[in-house]
Amino acid sequence: MSHASRSNQHTRRRELYPCSGCKTRSLKCKVDVRSGRCGECVRRGRKCDLVVTSGEFRKSAQHRNRLRKDLKASLDNEERLFQELEKERAKTRRLQTQLEFAEKREGDAIEREFASIEEQEEMERQLQDNHVPVEVDVSLDVPLADDGCSFEFVSIPETIGIAEATADSS
Repeated sequence: MSHASRSNQHTRRRELYPCSGCKTRSLKCKVDVRSGRCGECVRRGRKCDLVVTSGEFRKSAQHRNRLRKDLKASLDNEERLFQELEKERAKTRRLQTQLEFAEKREGDAIEREFASIEEQEEMERQLQDNHVPVEVDVSLDVPLADDGCSFEFVSIPETIGIAEATADSS
């Protein structure tokens, strides 16, 4: 029998056999586990003639124990999850710190590069402002022809004559 159907039977039985106070007022008679009296009688401060069996108390105690066990499991799970969350938070803080350090280091490198570029540009401006003419000697020691072109070529030995002479001597 399922828990829901047992609960429904239990509720119907309660409704079939209410205490006399609930019966005369046509109220639902629900038992207060602590006092063993129905909730309406407890609320109104009246004496309740409802009799709760030991089986009903045992079921109530079992239900309460099951709830305690479930609560403990839930609290243990919550604690485990809290510890995992703390580990993740620590990891997040560590990664944020590392990222900030890397960004700062990158920013410093970029600033140094810009400073170096500015320094080079300043040196180039100073050289251009000074206008120091540079003289370069472009004279060649090669005699030029009448039209200014050199006729001096590298002489290439005739390979045919050398090859024939080598073949004849063998």
